[in-house]
Amino acid sequence: MEGAMMHTFAAKSEDYEWRDREIDKVTARPVVWNNESWWQNSMTQTWHCAHVSSEDPTQIAFTPSFEYGRANRQVRMKPGRYLGKFYSDCLTPKQIQFYAQWWTTGSKPETDSFKGAELKFATTRDEIVAVYVDGPDSCMDGNHFKGRNHPCSVYAAGDLGIAYLEMPDEGVAYTHKKIFARALVWPEKKVFGRVYPTLMYWREDGFAVESESTDAQDLLFNRLKAEGYKSINEGANFNGARLLKLECSRSGGWIMPYLDNGYGVSDKGSYWHMERNSWDYSAQETEGYIEGNRRPECESCGDDYDEQDGGVAYACISRSGYPRSERHICSYCSNNLTFFCGGSNEYYLSDCVESIETVDSQTFARQWAVNNGFYQSAHSEDWFNERDDPRAYLRDGTPCSQSEREEEDKEHDEDDESAEAETSEAADHV
Repeated sequence: MEGAMMHTFAAKSEDYEWRDREIDKVTARPVVWNNESWWQNSMTQTWHCAHVSSEDPTQIAFTPSFEYGRANRQVRMKPGRYLGKFYSDCLTPKQIQFYAQWWTTGSKPETDSFKGAELKFATTRDEIVAVYVDGPDSCMDGNHFKGRNHPCSVYAAGDLGIAYLEMPDEGVAYTHKKIFARALVWPEKKVFGRVYPTLMYWREDGFAVESESTDAQDLLFNRLKAEGYKSINEGANFNGARLLKLECSRSGGWIMPYLDNGYGVSDKGSYWHMERNSWDYSAQETEGYIEGNRRPECESCGDDYDEQDGGVAYACISRSGYPRSERHICSYCSNNLTFFCGGSNEYYLSDCVESIETVDSQTFARQWAVNNGFYQSAHSEDWFNERDDPRAYLRDGTPCSQSEREEEDKEHDEDDESAEAETSEAADHV
C-alpha cells in the first residue's frame, strides 16, 4: 500500500504547500498513539497527515492524495477501519483492536499480560543458556545460537547471573514469550546491566503492542531496584567480574558473547575479567567468539587503543612523493600529531614528514608538493602552484611568483609616476 501511494505522490510532487496546512492540524489534533514508533516512522503518515477530525472527533481525518490536498479535502474513517486498511502489514488484528479501543476510551487500555510474573535468577550454565534461547530477541538469542556452548554460557563463572521475569506454567493467558524480560546481574555487588526486551523487537517477542515491551522493561527494572540492585546507568559497573574461558573449536579462539555498554575482557589466566575502560580484547562483535582482536598498540605513542577509534598515518614519503612506512595510531596521535596532505589524501606524522602551507591555506607534504608543481618563492617564502601562479624573477634576480613580480612592477610604475609628478611640479615653480 505504501509503495503504491508513494508512486502517486511522487507523480504529483510539484505542489507541497497544502502539506504545511495539514501538518498544523496534526500538531494541533494528534492521534492518541502519536508517540508510537511504528506511527512516527511511517511514510504513510508522512503523506496522509492523519489527525483527529474537527468535524467528528470519533474519526480520523487524512489526505489520501495530492489532488485532495490541493483541494483542501480530507477523508474521514473510524480508527479501526483506517488502521486495518493502511497498517495491516505491521499491526495484527489484536493490535489494531487495542489502538481502536485506546482511541474510543481516550486512555491506554490496561492489560494483565504480566500478572503473576515471577522474578528469577539463572546462575548455572544450563539455566543461563535457557534464558537466552527462550527469552527476548537479541543478537545472542535462540535464533542465533543454541546448545551448551552458547556464547552466554561464559557468564557462569560464579560472579554473574541473569535476572529474568517468567510467567507461571498454568493459570495465566499470555501471548508474549514465557520468559519476557532479562538483565545481566552481579548479585554480590547488586549491579544490573541493560534490561531486555529491546523495543524494536516487540512483535517478535509476542507483545500485543509496542508499549507493552516498554512496560516489560520497566517491570524488571523496578523489581530489581526493589531488591536493592543498582543500574550501571547509575554509576555501578561490572569491572572485574569473572567470565569462563571456553575455547571455540570452530574459530580456534574463545567463546564470547557481545557485551553491552562497551565492555571488553582482560586475560587473567583461568578467567576473563570484564572491563569497560582498559581491556585486552574487545567483546563488541556478535559472532559469539573472539579471535586475535587484542587491543592494538599505537605505533606512535605506544599506548593501546580501541581499534575503531584509531587510524593510519605515514612516517615517511618517497622522493617521488609516495607515502611509505605505514603506522597504525590511536585517535589522540591522529588528532594531535599528524597533518593531512591534500594532494595524496593521506595523513603523515608531523615529526617525521615535513609539511608546507600554500598561499591559499592548503597543506601538503613538502615532497609531494615539490613533485607536483609547487615551488617556494625566495622573496616571500610562500608556496605557490606553478599551474596557477608561474615562477618569475624580481628585477634583482630573486626567484618569486608571477603575482609577486607583477606587484613589484606595479609598485615600480607607481614610483615612476610619482617621480615624474614631482619633476613636473618642480618645473612649474621655476
